[in-house]
Parts: sequence; structure tokens; C-alpha cells
Amino acid sequence: MDNQRATDFQRILAAIFILVSLCGFLLAIYLKLYGKESLKSGILPALSFLMLVVGLVFFFPDMLKSSSESTVSTMRMGTLVIVLMFAFVQIKQIWDTDDIHIDENWKYILGLVFAGKAVQSISETNSKDKEATAAPAPVSSAPSGSNPPNEMSPSPEGPFSDVDAENPDPDSGPDKIQNEKNKLSSPNL
Repeated sequence: MDNQRATDFQRILAAIFILVSLCGFLLAIYLKLYGKESLKSGILPALSFLMLVVGLVFFFPDMLKSSSESTVSTMRMGTLVIVLMFAFVQIKQIWDTDDIHIDENWKYILGLVFAGKAVQSISETNSKDKEATAAPAPVSSAPSGSNPPNEMSPSPEGPFSDVDAENPDPDSGPDKIQNEKNKLSSPNL
């Protein structure tokens, strides 16, 4: 019950963050259009964006969890923090100057972050594939010297049991092969 209560509190907190951020965006737009020059700072929309993303993280906490485990991925958390910092600085700068200019250093930082995340994802995928192929093969309970059962058909009738149900004619399918073997082995002289 405590876990449910914590989840409900987390969702309520997320909704509050999202509502406050939307109000902040609306207030920033109003101040930009009708406010004094001293109130047109870009800090309000940047903080509103920050609160919006934090609210979304609280509302959807699974977006920071790794796909293989139920723990929070530190790489996803680090990527989110760096991208949020970049977005915060850019929103503030664009709001203040009305000029879209990205510093060269940010390009390198973001490129390294996304490249690191891509390398991590590829290495996790490769390690999962190696673990899957390294799994031991199932041990057959068939006695040695006998043919192992077909993996596609676990029925005791053999691999053509579904064909037999569709074709009851003894002159077709596996029955035809068995009939030919019987004719060759029988002494009909």
C-alpha cells in the first residue's frame, strides 16, 4: 500500500510541476509581449522548460530505467542532465537575444554524449546476444543411436504428424515412404 501511495504522490507532484511550468511559459510570453524591458529575461521560460521536463520524469519514471533491468540507468540520467543544461542555456539565450546561435563547444559536448549513449546501447546488445548464444543446448532424452526428435514437431508421431492429419491417403507423405520401404523389405518373389 505504501508503494501505491508513493506512486500517487509522485504523480501529483509531477502534475504540479507540469502545471507550474505551463503557467510560467504563458507568463513569459505575456511579459515578452507587454512587459517592461527588465522583465523580459529568458530565465523564466528556461526554468519553465526545466520544470516541465522534471515533471515528465516524475510522471513517467520508466523512461530513465534501463530496458533489461528495473533500475535507473545512470547513462540515461547523465544524458538527460546534459541535454537539459544545453536546452536551458539555449532557451535563455534565444529568449534574451532573439538570435539562434549554438556555441561550438556545445556541439562537441552533445556529440560525445549521444555517441557514448550509442556505444553503450550497442555493447549491451552485443553482450545480451553473446549470453543468448552461450546458453547450453537442451539435452535430448532420446536413447543413443536413435534419431533425435524434430524440434518443430514435439509430437511422438514424428515430424510429419500434422501432414498425416491433413492427408490420410497412404500413398502420400511419410506413409508413402514407409510403404515403399515395406515393399522393398518384404519377400514377394
